[in-house]
Amino acid sequence: MKNPIGAYATIQYRDETNPIENYYFSFGDAGFDYENDEGQDWGNDSYGIPDGDIFYYCNGGEEELKNLMAHNLKNDFRVLSYKLIYEMEVTK
Repeated sequence: MKNPIGAYATIQYRDETNPIENYYFSFGDAGFDYENDEGQDWGNDSYGIPDGDIFYYCNGGEEELKNLMAHNLKNDFRVLSYKLIYEMEVTK
């Protein structure tokens, strides 16, 4: 069985009423170091997805994404639903 590399999710910001679809959550490692690459072109995650296409990095994989479905004061959004994406489904 293949492991997912991320997911497309529908999210809702805490202060908004309308959900927003197709936000990409990466399960890969970031291709940059926030402290050392500030203001630079950050590149891709470890699966080759451009950083500009990624809404959020879920280093904990699907389990972390599931946790983002709970009402949480830590984030200004929550995940309402998602579809896992596998490497073969990503167009490069």
